[in-house]
Amino acid sequence: MSAETAATVEEPKRWSRAADEKLKKAFLKEVRDKCKPELEAFAKCAKEANLAVAFTCRQENRTANACLHQFSGDEHWLAYRAEKKKAWMAEGKLRADTPLP
Repeated sequence: MSAETAATVEEPKRWSRAADEKLKKAFLKEVRDKCKPELEAFAKCAKEANLAVAFTCRQENRTANACLHQFSGDEHWLAYRAEKKKAWMAEGKLRADTPLP
């Protein structure tokens, strides 16, 4: 996890739905950062293609989506969340008996 992302995520004493949503946003930001070159290539193509983006940028769109799916599946999210819970419990910032939603 990057230092910038770590600074934006609050470590709650008790887990809440709001904390889970905040963590999910941090997770998705990291996924977008991992796929930045693919997303930028699609954005560039889309700017150049204007209204023909659906036809002109199919390959760039497929590549960007494949990258996003590679890193953002449910199994990745659950592993990320469990890793954060374990780290926060080790630091004493989260109670061990706190269930995740």
